[in-house]
Amino acid sequence: MQNRSLELDCALRAVSEACAVTRHVQSDLDQIRQLTKDDRSPVTVADFAAQAIVASRLNDEFGDLSLVGEESAADLRRLTSTSLLRAITEAVRQIRPYISDEEVLDAIDLGNHDATDATYWTLDPVDGTKGFL
Repeated sequence: MQNRSLELDCALRAVSEACAVTRHVQSDLDQIRQLTKDDRSPVTVADFAAQAIVASRLNDEFGDLSLVGEESAADLRRLTSTSLLRAITEAVRQIRPYISDEEVLDAIDLGNHDATDATYWTLDPVDGTKGFL
């Protein structure tokens, strides 16, 4: 029971941090950068930043994280322009001031678990991105 309580406390801290960052990003709607995924749905700085923050917090607390997240850093790693990645990193730095671009990408990719473990976390960083925009 105490283990579940620790997990819940950590998850609540992670979500609180992600909310603060997504609100910060949303406060400047003209500057929100986004990609369009293969399914034509948008993914924004807030989506990537929230996933990086939640994944980092859970990984810090529990290590060896099994997380199925909606986003992947694969497209970010392929981009020739770095402006989107810089915007994501700057957003994450609201909570983790010294994080590098590469660490942000790695944190996003902590959500690439294949859901084969008996237990794992799941994350949709900004549920309803179109509404968020």
